[in-house]
Amino acid sequence: MLPQMEKQDTAKALVTSLALEREINTFFRLTSPSVIKRLREAFPDLPDDPDPKTVFLRLRELRNKW
Repeated sequence: MLPQMEKQDTAKALVTSLALEREINTFFRLTSPSVIKRLREAFPDLPDDPDPKTVFLRLRELRNKW
């Protein structure tokens, strides 16, 4: 976790740059092996090399359950 996130006041939104957002926002990291690996824990049927759309849709499924 990035230091900015650890110190974040949960009552206030963290204002970021696009560069930081690309690092911390999972929806910007659809081809990241670590994201795909963790996603596979929830969806074992995920293909070995899923395309970004598939990753996005599965992430969205998880997000809809929060």
